Amino acid sequence: MAHDFNRAILPFRNRETTQTNPEPTRSDDARARQLADPLFADDSEKLDPNAMTVEDCLERIVLADNNDRAKGTVRDLRRYVRNWNQFWEERAERVSPNTRTINPRVRVVPLADCVLPCHLRWFQDWMSSNGFSATKSRKHSAAIEHILRSAGNASLLTRTPPKIAKPDLPPPAKLYLSEDQLSRAFAAATVVDWPTVEPIRQWQSRIVLASTYGFRVQELIRGERTEGDPLTWANVYPAGKTPAPFGHAVCDRGWLHLRQHKTGKQFYFPLTVHAAAVMRFLRSIRADECDEVFDWSVNGRAKGRQWRAILESAGIERSLYDPGQSRIVPLVPKILRATCATRSNDQFLGLGELLLGHASCATTDKYYSSTENRLVDNLERLRMPSAFDSVLDW
Repeated sequence: MAHDFNRAILPFRNRETTQTNPEPTRSDDARARQLADPLFADDSEKLDPNAMTVEDCLERIVLADNNDRAKGTVRDLRRYVRNWNQFWEERAERVSPNTRTINPRVRVVPLADCVLPCHLRWFQDWMSSNGFSATKSRKHSAAIEHILRSAGNASLLTRTPPKIAKPDLPPPAKLYLSEDQLSRAFAAATVVDWPTVEPIRQWQSRIVLASTYGFRVQELIRGERTEGDPLTWANVYPAGKTPAPFGHAVCDRGWLHLRQHKTGKQFYFPLTVHAAAVMRFLRSIRADECDEVFDWSVNGRAKGRQWRAILESAGIERSLYDPGQSRIVPLVPKILRATCATRSNDQFLGLGELLLGHASCATTDKYYSSTENRLVDNLERLRMPSAFDSVLDW
């Protein structure tokens, strides 16, 4: 114990000594490799802004400064930059002379310090002309803005990072299932015939867990194209004290431990009455060697076909028109996450943020939780001056 304590306070004991010691010198080989890198200035160890493109800013600044980014986010950012480079390939004959050749044969792109707001607008128009939705086009240009803003924060741009005004669009539709629709979807699971073992109760179990805790799809079931850490039996804890470090809460039904793949955040949820019953059932049909709670084969088409059959049998429209995105939006299983946020906040304001793992209620209310039911219930209970009662006799 003393040994651990000494190790813990050692940096503080040796603070003066540490500060007076010279910094370790870089090996000659490492220094030679750095000087050979065209992105480093010859007379310093700083990146040279006169040789950086948006792709360089992404790899050298954005991704290098944050190693905890989810793999899906990194993949998306790199895809956005590839599309940015492809856009400039097609405009190569009209590019400013101040360019750096990425591929001497075909590709020239403007330096990060030379990107203008009009370039971002051209990029959006090019995305739209190539069949991307307005939302996808805005997401691409916003990613380029974010990368350039990070370069600006690192003092690698001589001008203010470009930014284009966001269009004044209606808010995105917050689709969710009402309590009646959720009940009908649960009952309609009798139409499924996949997976082969207890398909009806497995789908009903998925509906219960997703609408109770707001799990993302890849947090419950391994997907075909999505990366994630699906729920395993190692994440299920028995009744008693929470497995959370330094926690004291007690639940007599057990706990679920979730690490969100997208954010890396850790959560410990107590099992509700229904969730505990579901976990007992799923455990009873699993082989001992099976690690994942939902041992579903990676078959995206089969899962999608079963979900659409459930909606059709429940009398729920499979897609709705979203004026905010100007397109038809299909009701995919992610709607159960929005349903969880809406129902939780309707009954206990703030519970939706805790379950979905958002840093603030603004994120939940903007994208997931509908406030219409809260508005109706709270206005019904809103106290008004007694003098207003006279209008009831008009």
